[in-house]
Amino acid sequence: MKIILPDFSKCLDFQDVRHKMGIKIIPVVPFVKFQRSIERKRVISISNPVKEIESELLRGHKDISGSELSANNKGLLEYRGRKVVAYIRDQKINIDSWRNKSGYKYHLYNCSTLKYMRDIGRETRYFITKRKDGSFIVNDLSGYTKKERVLKLELCKNCIREMSDSRVYFEPFTLEEYFKRYDAQIPDTIQKTETYTEIQDYQPNQQDLSREYKKAVQYRCQWCGVTFNDHNSTLLHLHHKNGDKSDNRRENLSVLCVECHANQPQHSHMRTRFHNEIILIDNIRKKQGIFSVSNSGQ
Repeated sequence: MKIILPDFSKCLDFQDVRHKMGIKIIPVVPFVKFQRSIERKRVISISNPVKEIESELLRGHKDISGSELSANNKGLLEYRGRKVVAYIRDQKINIDSWRNKSGYKYHLYNCSTLKYMRDIGRETRYFITKRKDGSFIVNDLSGYTKKERVLKLELCKNCIREMSDSRVYFEPFTLEEYFKRYDAQIPDTIQKTETYTEIQDYQPNQQDLSREYKKAVQYRCQWCGVTFNDHNSTLLHLHHKNGDKSDNRRENLSVLCVECHANQPQHSHMRTRFHNEIILIDNIRKKQGIFSVSNSGQ
C-alpha cells in the first residue's frame, strides 16, 4: 500500500521551528520605488495647419466637394476660413491658345452663377486656388487630347455686380489687392495646450507603504506563506520588527498575515481584536494546503 506523507514544507509547526532555529529568515521586503503619475499641461508651438493649406493653394489648385466651399457673412468664398478663388478646371470651349486666355470665369463671391450650378448639381466641377496673378491651371479639352495649360481668366460678371452691391468690389481690381484686403494674415505657428504625464518620486505614508509592499510580495505572508488576493489584502499587515512604527527602513519591515503578526513578540493582544480574521485565515490556509499538526485534532 502506497503511503502519502504530508508536505511538511506547508506545515506551520515545521516552519515555526525553522524560523526559531534561524534556518528560515524572513527576507527583507522587496525594493519599491514610490512614484506617482501627475497630469500636467503645457503650451507648445506647432506648425499652423492652415499655413500648409495656404501653401498648397498658392502653388496650384485643390479639388473639393461642394460642401467644403462656403461663404462668409459678406458672401466672399472661403475654404476653412481662408479666402479662395473658385474656377472650372476642365474647359472645352472658348480657349485662346495664342493669347493664353480662356472665356471661362473665376469666382470670388457666392454669386447667382454658383448658386445655379449648385442647384443643378454641378458644383463639383469647381476647383479652388489662391493664385494672385489671374492665371489658372486648366485642362484644355478643346482638342483631341487633354492638355494642361496656364490660362488667364476674368472675374465673373455676376461676382462683380454682387460684390459691388455688397461694397466689397473695388477698382482697379487685382487679386493681389483682393487677398491683401480681405484675407487675414496667418502665423507660421500656433499655440496648442497638450496634456502630459510626469512621473514623480514621493515620500510615502503608512498607507502607501502597506499597500505597495503587500503588492511587492504578491500578497503572500512572509512567515507562513498563505497567499491572498488584493481584495482581501486587509488580512495582511505591515509589521515593524523593532516595534517603532516610524522606522520604515526596509530591513525593519515584513508583511505578515494577521495571525502571524499576532504571534510576534508583544503582539498577543491582537488575537482577541482580530479573532474573526484569524478564523478566516485558517480556512484560507486549509484551502491552500497549509496545515498545523498541533491543531489537527481540533
